[in-house]
Amino acid sequence: MITGKAKIDITIAGKQKEYQTCINVRADHELKVNGVLDLDITHFDLKSPKKLLGLVKLDKNIKIIFELFIKIL
Repeated sequence: MITGKAKIDITIAGKQKEYQTCINVRADHELKVNGVLDLDITHFDLKSPKKLLGLVKLDKNIKIIFELFIKIL
């Protein structure tokens, strides 16, 4: 397994931001890249959703967990 950093472009609601995150890469018969990206939705001009007439407010930070599998033919 190889550990490194990757540049990731995320587009939400038509607004694109660039992030850098740590990744793990494993190669067998396929290539597997995985990692976790924490981001703040206010960077995309979004507001935290509210439930029950504002009694419950969700966090503005979200966590994206990703896995990319590439099969070598």
